[in-house]
Amino acid sequence: MRAVGFASAHVLEAATLPILALSLWAVALADGAARPVLWLASTAVFCALLALRLAADCSFPAAPAHMALPPGLRILIAIGAAFLAGLGLQLVPLPPPLAALAPLPLELPATARPVSLTPSATALGILRGAGALALFCLVAQLACCPRAARRLAWLIVLGVAGHALLALAALQMPGEGVLWSANSAYPGFATGGFVNRNAFAAHMGLGMNLALALALADARRRPPEALLLVSLAGAMLAALAASGSRMGLVSSLVGAGVVLFFARPRRSLARRRGAQHPLRVALPGVLALGLVAFLAGRALPDRLLATPAALEERLLLWRQSLRLISERPWTGFGWDGFAAAFELYHRPELSPARVWDFPHATYLTLWCEAGLIWGSLPLLAGLLAGARLVAGLGGAAAPANPMAVAALAALVQAALHAAADFSFEIDANLLLLLALIALGLGRAEARRCGALARKECDDG
Repeated sequence: MRAVGFASAHVLEAATLPILALSLWAVALADGAARPVLWLASTAVFCALLALRLAADCSFPAAPAHMALPPGLRILIAIGAAFLAGLGLQLVPLPPPLAALAPLPLELPATARPVSLTPSATALGILRGAGALALFCLVAQLACCPRAARRLAWLIVLGVAGHALLALAALQMPGEGVLWSANSAYPGFATGGFVNRNAFAAHMGLGMNLALALALADARRRPPEALLLVSLAGAMLAALAASGSRMGLVSSLVGAGVVLFFARPRRSLARRRGAQHPLRVALPGVLALGLVAFLAGRALPDRLLATPAALEERLLLWRQSLRLISERPWTGFGWDGFAAAFELYHRPELSPARVWDFPHATYLTLWCEAGLIWGSLPLLAGLLAGARLVAGLGGAAAPANPMAVAALAALVQAALHAAADFSFEIDANLLLLLALIALGLGRAEARRCGALARKECDDG
């Protein structure tokens, strides 16, 4: 019986990686998991897989050591769980004496009502968040094994690069940039499997910077792999530029700068190995930039010139969103309830012909829907994750961990992009971002205190 249990644990371990990779590919290709049936299916897969792995770890402690949660990540997981628990409180009806905590611009009977204006949407949002947290835990577990972490990183790169090539091919087809339907919103721009070009650009940027981090780490040990990775990064950069997303391009290039800064050779290593990376790794990058300039044509420059007009409308939206925060600074209006709340405070100077589902700034979304205190918990988790990554990359004794470099670049990219858009509120991008952060932190934890994991797995 014990032998069967060990065999089952190893089968579960072997199945986790391809299931995660396939899930991340599928949600990105299928409208960015914007449809409820898609994110519900991915949530069920992630939660069931995590429950099975934790059960196996409790029943067979001697099974693969990297099935346990890394100790250093428990504070981040606890913050995520606390955030979801706080959102759950928005579903609890407030008695009339506490109704002043959740005011409305309407005269309503003095009856108990929940904080959330859309309780059903809030409940579904909590469920979706539980799936994202489960994915983070699963990838953090896998990342404790160097071989599994590297394989998952490669599968992510291949998936995003394949998505980029499909999107570029779709530009030459009647759909004009969308894989599965007509591109009515952004004709002539690449959006791939996404509905929104900015979300597609953010996805491409995450994959591109992961490929760059892996390429720079492999430049000397595995030159052919490094050449392939840089070529794939060039394809993702070309698709990003073809999307015409201004903030997507800027934030992704800033992320690439983070990769180049932290992945550079340390001084002590540079004296032993030489300060420059091989020319054959740098040359494809130069060629890729030329390809981007060719593909972008006039579309992206024209959009950059139109930035001031777009910014004026965006500032109006942000100003009216700030009014929502001032009305309910502590409770918010309920998770996934911005659209319903904004209708109550919408002023005519902002076009009434459009439906404003998002404030086009993730920070404002968090504070409008969850309040200033609870809505800042994800930001706190991001700051803690970034601090741990920077601390792990600060040493000069060994080459930089490419997973940690890519995770830090993803955090910086998301932090910048989230200031002016909602792309990282799209499930496919949120899941990929969490997967990259978990890969980076999991590998850092394994290096810091995981000699046990290295006994189980050979470094890939």
